Amino acid sequence: MALKASVELSQTRLLSMMRSSIFTGEFPFFADVYSAATTSAQKAIPANCSECQRKRLLREAMARKSYDYDELHRKIMALPTERKLRLKTLLQTREVRIPNYLQNGKRITMKF
Repeated sequence: MALKASVELSQTRLLSMMRSSIFTGEFPFFADVYSAATTSAQKAIPANCSECQRKRLLREAMARKSYDYDELHRKIMALPTERKLRLKTLLQTREVRIPNYLQNGKRITMKF
């Protein structure tokens, strides 16, 4: 299979990676960030809700939850070289780009 020239780790791609057992098995920090956001959403539901209210509130809380994408970016960039190569293999790409936003609003892209 031909490798893609470049893959950008956007928020939607990171979310799909957090939900994938392939990536969470190789890189446990994906599962940690995903479970932290899910746990915080479940804490927003009162204990005395009926089953249908609980499902609705959980669905609404899951839609509002926020993932710490900056933490994921930092952890990916801190990976050793051989783990970065494994990530490239799983993504089937030659280059991985990680977009970051600075406090002043400028966008920088890290590559490996």
